[in-house]
Amino acid sequence: MKGLYDREFVDKWCYGFDDLLERLKDYPLSRVSEITGLSSELIQDAARLYAENGPACCIEGEGLEHSYSSTQALHARWILSAICGNIDVKGGELQMGPPGLVPTA
Repeated sequence: MKGLYDREFVDKWCYGFDDLLERLKDYPLSRVSEITGLSSELIQDAARLYAENGPACCIEGEGLEHSYSSTQALHARWILSAICGNIDVKGGELQMGPPGLVPTA
């Protein structure tokens, strides 16, 4: 599944991509499958679906971000958006900040 990222966007906007690739070596598909309980095929299909059908976005506000200790999962979700070039494009992610009624501290 190598190459499923937006090279132009990553080269221009993403700091630390080489470090990310190095870290991912600790998480081969078989290990991710064990951790998540999902089949390798399902994980591959989901990754390919997201990466090849952009622009894409993930709607936030009612799920993961309300979970205790969700920071790292949210980091991963935004990394995925960034490396697929789905930030600040029509149909992709817009970073506008939290709505006024959302507590941020």
